[in-house]
Amino acid sequence: MTNAIRLPAGKAGNTQYAQRNKAQSTLEITVALIAVFILFLGSVKIFVWVNERMVLRQEAYEKTRVSAGSSNFEVQVDESDFPKLDIFGENAQ
Repeated sequence: MTNAIRLPAGKAGNTQYAQRNKAQSTLEITVALIAVFILFLGSVKIFVWVNERMVLRQEAYEKTRVSAGSSNFEVQVDESDFPKLDIFGENAQ
């Protein structure tokens, strides 16, 4: 009974209920922290992917850049070689 929460006199028979509530709140906070950690890792993975794509797009754009004064303004960038979003690491290279 060292983990029991002290209840006011008259509710002394509810120590078992208090212990269950404490255990339930511990489990709930554990599950919530795991979910927050997974969401954080997913957002970091998406951030890294977006950042990598931006760099690759800029490099591809600079390679197709025409000289100043040219009348060719149409620039097409092929994104098929760029890495795909892989959050779960299934297609690790």
